[in-house]
Amino acid sequence: MAYCRGKKMAPPLSNDATIVAADSRLTILNPSVGEYNLQIDDVSVNDVGSYVCFVSEDTAIGDSSIQSNPANLIMQDAAVQNMTSVPEDTETITGLEVSLECSVFHKEGNVIWSKDGVDISNDVFITNGDSQLSIVGDQSAGEYYLRISSAALSDTGVYQCRVTPADNSEEIISPQAILTVEEPQSFIVEPVEEVAVEGDVIVLTCSVENKHGTLHWKKDGAILTEDMQITANDPSLSVVTSQPGREYNLQINALSMEHMGEYLCHVTSAANGDVAIDSDSVKLTVYDAAVQDFTTVPVDTNIVAGKSVMLDCVVSNKEGDVIWSKDGVDITKDGTVINGDARYSIAGDATNGHYNLQIDDAEVTDTGEFQCRATAADNSDEISTPKIDLVVDDPQTFIEKPDDATITEGETVIFNCSVSNKHGTLHWKKDRNTISTDMTIDVNDPNIAIVSDNPGVTYNLKMKNVIPDDAGVYVCYVTEATNGDSSIESQAATLTVFDLAIQQLGTTPSDLDLEVVEGSTVVLQFSVQHKEGFVIWSKDGADISNDVTILNGDPRLSMVGDHTSGEYNLQITDLSAEDSGSYQARVTSADNSPEIHAEAYTLSVEASQSFTTEPSDIGEVEGETITLPCSVSNKHGSLSWKKDGVVISNDGVISVSDPRLSIVSPALGSDYNLRIDNINLGDDGEYTCYVSEADNGDAAIESGIAKLTVYDSEVQNFTTVPSDVILEVGETVLLTCTVYHKEGTLIWSRNGEDISNDVTITTDDNNYSIIGDHDSGEYNLQITNAQPVDSGQYECWVTEGDNSDQIRSGEVSVSIRGPDSPLRGYPKCTSSTEDKLILGETLILVCESIGGNPAANLRWVQDGMIQEGIAMDTNTEVRLSLVLTVTEDLLGTEFICQSNHPTFYIPETCSIGPLDIDISQTQVVLFSKDTDKTTKEGANMVMECTALNKAGTLHWIKDGQMISSDTVMETGQYDANRYSIRGDQSVGEYFLNIDDVRNSDAGTYYCLLSSNEDGMPMMSSKAINFHIDDAIPPNINFPQCTISSDYVIDGDTVLLTCITKGGDPPATLQWDQDGQNREGIYIDESIVGLQINASAEVNGNTFTCTSSHSTFENPRTCVIELRVESRPTDTGTSVGFWITLIFLIIALIVILLILFFCVYKRREDEKEYNQQGYKRNNDIESSLASLPSRDELYTHTGKPTGDGLYINRPVINTDFTDVPADAMNVGAGVSQTVENKPVQIREKRKTDEATKKPKKKKKPRRNQKELNAMQ
Repeated sequence: MAYCRGKKMAPPLSNDATIVAADSRLTILNPSVGEYNLQIDDVSVNDVGSYVCFVSEDTAIGDSSIQSNPANLIMQDAAVQNMTSVPEDTETITGLEVSLECSVFHKEGNVIWSKDGVDISNDVFITNGDSQLSIVGDQSAGEYYLRISSAALSDTGVYQCRVTPADNSEEIISPQAILTVEEPQSFIVEPVEEVAVEGDVIVLTCSVENKHGTLHWKKDGAILTEDMQITANDPSLSVVTSQPGREYNLQINALSMEHMGEYLCHVTSAANGDVAIDSDSVKLTVYDAAVQDFTTVPVDTNIVAGKSVMLDCVVSNKEGDVIWSKDGVDITKDGTVINGDARYSIAGDATNGHYNLQIDDAEVTDTGEFQCRATAADNSDEISTPKIDLVVDDPQTFIEKPDDATITEGETVIFNCSVSNKHGTLHWKKDRNTISTDMTIDVNDPNIAIVSDNPGVTYNLKMKNVIPDDAGVYVCYVTEATNGDSSIESQAATLTVFDLAIQQLGTTPSDLDLEVVEGSTVVLQFSVQHKEGFVIWSKDGADISNDVTILNGDPRLSMVGDHTSGEYNLQITDLSAEDSGSYQARVTSADNSPEIHAEAYTLSVEASQSFTTEPSDIGEVEGETITLPCSVSNKHGSLSWKKDGVVISNDGVISVSDPRLSIVSPALGSDYNLRIDNINLGDDGEYTCYVSEADNGDAAIESGIAKLTVYDSEVQNFTTVPSDVILEVGETVLLTCTVYHKEGTLIWSRNGEDISNDVTITTDDNNYSIIGDHDSGEYNLQITNAQPVDSGQYECWVTEGDNSDQIRSGEVSVSIRGPDSPLRGYPKCTSSTEDKLILGETLILVCESIGGNPAANLRWVQDGMIQEGIAMDTNTEVRLSLVLTVTEDLLGTEFICQSNHPTFYIPETCSIGPLDIDISQTQVVLFSKDTDKTTKEGANMVMECTALNKAGTLHWIKDGQMISSDTVMETGQYDANRYSIRGDQSVGEYFLNIDDVRNSDAGTYYCLLSSNEDGMPMMSSKAINFHIDDAIPPNINFPQCTISSDYVIDGDTVLLTCITKGGDPPATLQWDQDGQNREGIYIDESIVGLQINASAEVNGNTFTCTSSHSTFENPRTCVIELRVESRPTDTGTSVGFWITLIFLIIALIVILLILFFCVYKRREDEKEYNQQGYKRNNDIESSLASLPSRDELYTHTGKPTGDGLYINRPVINTDFTDVPADAMNVGAGVSQTVENKPVQIREKRKTDEATKKPKKKKKPRRNQKELNAMQ
């Protein structure tokens, strides 16, 4: 029977589903399904208290009573402070972090924590000086949690949280909470290995200090006990103790062979946070008591003099004497040494058969052949171990060590090193780096060799043709040996190498005054012969480099050239005006060389030439004068006018024989306007303004094409024509049509049917009108409040008249998008990289559409051919990806994505291209979306560097220090476990990979290609500034797995997709098939697909997508279990099949007849409809007029950003009904808020112009821009 008790364990409020208290506000919910939830209506202050759910005992079946944990009901008044959470009794162990909760609603006073009655904090400040204490939580939400970062025994005590009185609030005090801090559990005594005979009784010991968990004895991993209770089915086991709660010894009576195994003592983790602990695993060995036998025998041993050695000999069921012999002579008998050598002794527990021979301070004379035997006795025969060899050698020592040496470059030096009794491996080291192993040289230097006149003893290091780089500290080192001999190392020998030459300047460039343009790259050359000091570049007297390191942090600066040949050329990319100045290189003094200075460069950076005014299309009647404008700022090259690609001027001079042409220059040096007097039809054509490349490297520029149209005034022609339009329902459509020298009647047609006659609309379309300046030939069609029925093909045409033929603009499409259309602004095309492409690179193109009912149908088109992509659909999004390998054939190719939808009159498109591919023979390219890279700590980072047709060595540089050479990381400059060079080196990929990024990895990186071939310069990439931020976790509701088809048949191809959302860096996704990794296809960084060929072999397989992230304590997964149905088989054609087929054919004929009649009837109705016109539904117009305006939709305070609508998102409340939980009732006056977020409305118009031309050349078209120019 279930009861519910109220405040402070008062009498029951209910009995099963019946309320026994005199309170009509109480109700028991859902008793029919075993739930007895207590509902209290109209809560008041009197209801505050502690509630429990109690089930009484059932004496009929012997079931005991049970009771839930107390649930506290707290009533909060919105006007005064109150506690929403209070501290609770807590147990923990030393060293762990612990938090005591205290949350205050409507806080007005100060929150104070006290320990044992003494205040220790005031609001967020700790007042007792304990650095382990802090106040944490969201104080804006009233959270003032007391955190102890590392609990100590002294933190044990009574804690209480109170809020001082303030304003209208009285002081409130939480209940007292007891914090108990104990030492962690640990073993005092652990079990040891035991050897016994069948039938014996043994005890395995185990004692625990501060035990908090449950203690188990385990044998071979299986649990035998639980504290003092035996859980295994073995009556010979028992737990014995002389110290209850501390000692848990396992006693085994009547040992048998089944008891042999591995035993350990295990204590589980505890509720106070204490971790589980395991004792050492020990072996219990049980022997048969019948006859003596060896259980352990000695083995060959090699040691050095002065060490101790033990030769093992263990006998089970010993009956005779155990005797050790050396070289056939007995030296012991049982535990007695009989050879008189005090260094010899018998070690071990003789009662357990241990007769181990120990020799202390071994000498070379101890070398010999040893054997252990047990003499015959009782039922046992004599037994002997195999003979073994003991070898005692003198320790390795140096006979001769290297000494310091000073020589001149080009000479030969020998460092001596001889070793007696060498047991380890001998290495020579230079500056702590190993250069040899025994007789082998480990470095690539033909001038170094190991020479010896006494092999195995002498290992002299000989270096000939010594150079200054050979100077350093050398040591001879012998490693420790397997016989226990220690390693030895000689004293350091310093090699000093003098050079006789001094550093000198290399060739000085002839031109030191350089003029360049902004955005270009300049290399200031400098070389030094026999460099000994540091090469330093300065700008206007301030140092900016030191050897290869750039000091001012400017990533545009780098040191290029063959440094080994003394080239230290300063390269500056992406030049700006601020780079102008005086640059000088110098080499500091060093050794015998004085400081030397090169002549200074004077660098002038000018803005690049650009058009300030470009010519535009113009139309004019023959005989008039026109001027095509062209103005250039920072002109460095020669300016030419071109007509149809042919040059007609050079700067201010006309280069063709035509007196009507002239160059008009209102502003000399910048304006080069082309004037043509008395134009004629021969002047009709395309004109461009072109400025040639300049001596300072400024690139050539060319204006856009300006079309000059010369009209014959005697015939009519279009000057503007309509273009395709895409609009939303309710918007206004304007189709332009302007006719020059109109002679006939201008008519608009829709879908082939005429709808106007000059300015008159000839249909009942009240929202159609002809607008514009008719005297100027403007007959523009305007459609207001456009509806889907207005979609169609429209054309403007003029009938023939006088001497003018009929002319037509060509049909254009009008698409009115309805509410079921996809979002405006889509489709969108994106590419996996915006950088210049490299041959062999993988390129992923993604086309995306959002919304629509049904969703849009996407397809990729390349050069008019449809390309098969990878589709990935969700409820609201459609994506089509195209995965390409970059080849030279793709250069200049454009990819178009077409979006088709029932509401589109024509497909809507987006495009990528033409593709720009780097097909140069040798170039270093650094792939990165941004100059600077930022990632999160714990993520993985890849910096890509590719060298095509690589000839030389590629290095990665970090903060001026070289960290790699090709695929080899430089010693000491990286973390070997996290840094590596990856990529396909066969295509020049040398990608720097950094796993588990740390703050120390931040810095400036670039890659450098050094060449060992003549004529090939050193090349470097741009620098990347690598920053590291804290990681942001992905959305908690992801990953999500989807399958392309819910019904899969044997032979089908199925696409599994795994999606993650959010996170910085994004989560890493991995598909597994029954625990085996599968290679997926990354559609983008948040979606990975897996293509499966369905068959009986994969039926029932589980496909798991694992999402990993540095912020996850454990990876997150989603799972798809694949079910593959068998494909139906053909069992033959029955008579019933043929009867059914005949019936279906007859039915199909009847349906076709009905369809023919319906189509015929509809065409007749449409014909009558078009003749009579139609009247729009006034109800639709009134409904649209009654819709609220955009401003009326803003139902909340605050100004929207952009074209946005606020959407109310309701707060979802989750009820927990398993057990009573603390509840909080918010008092009157406290309201809940609803989150409002703007939804952006995006628009895209298609502006393709009509391309049809009139019949006669005499009347070319005029566009709107030309008409304006005429006016």
